[in-house]
Amino acid sequence: VQYDDKRQLVWLGAGVANGFAGSQGIWSYDPKTGKFDAGSTNLAPGVVRMCFDPGNGLFVAQPWPKSNGMGEGSTMIFTVEDRKWQAVRTAPSPQPLWGGHLFPMTYDAGLSRVVAIAGEKGPTNEVWTFDGAARQWEQLPTSNGPSFRMRSVIAADPDNKVIMLHGVHPGGYTADQGSLNDTWILDPAARTWREIRTPGPTVLKSAKGRVETVYRQALAYDTDRRRFTLADPDLGVWVFRYDPKAEPGPECVAGGFVPAVGRAATNPPPDGATNTCKEVFRILPSPLNPRLLEMADHTIMPLGGGRLPGDEIGWCW
Repeated sequence: VQYDDKRQLVWLGAGVANGFAGSQGIWSYDPKTGKFDAGSTNLAPGVVRMCFDPGNGLFVAQPWPKSNGMGEGSTMIFTVEDRKWQAVRTAPSPQPLWGGHLFPMTYDAGLSRVVAIAGEKGPTNEVWTFDGAARQWEQLPTSNGPSFRMRSVIAADPDNKVIMLHGVHPGGYTADQGSLNDTWILDPAARTWREIRTPGPTVLKSAKGRVETVYRQALAYDTDRRRFTLADPDLGVWVFRYDPKAEPGPECVAGGFVPAVGRAATNPPPDGATNTCKEVFRILPSPLNPRLLEMADHTIMPLGGGRLPGDEIGWCW
């Protein structure tokens, strides 16, 4: 899920459903009209995670090599103008580092490129950028980076020209436990990583006592308030402000919020919360409108419907 300031649309690219063969396609949402438009109702074979390059008007995806029949050395491109998928031979690329899951990508406005953090086959992360005009990947050598991990999520801060990575799992396919809780900042220009030694949200444990893997994709950047925003159905919504000149804080600010598996949506709103966003919700073309109209600020609402295909939810500001 990604906002396109140039076209003033929200783009949604659906992936993991149906065993690495998602069929939900690519859609745009116009906030002015409240309408969705299908750019494509299918995904290219093997496409799971993708990233939108607004400058070149295209989606970039590294397909799962065993699913698309092309093997390694290929990148799938979807252009929003002609609404077509195209297979591009790209060597080198981060594709060989793909350990069967999906590595995170984000668009960096300073570089005018898609940036990928790849390394699920270990032992360390590698940083790659994709030039949408030249249709080529290029490795960006960096130093002092975090250990390799799976199911990570990253977001770009165009104000400080950095990229943030938070958590998630240090690898392996027993993967719903042992979450990391660290925060890293990548400076693409300096090609350096910096660990921010401020703990993230309180560690979430299941009834069996194991540390759960959470917030896999729900990281975005609020350009108005200059904050990273992180959302999770169990941990609630958190924000992080990066200041390159300030010392990191000693701890996260929980505000009395106690996370528990499956409980964030049932927490009462804080004192003084109001439902000031009524006008925003009126444009949503959904029978859920009456519920959303009464929703207080600073709350999470369960919408029902059971588990989502693919088990992961995107988050966009």
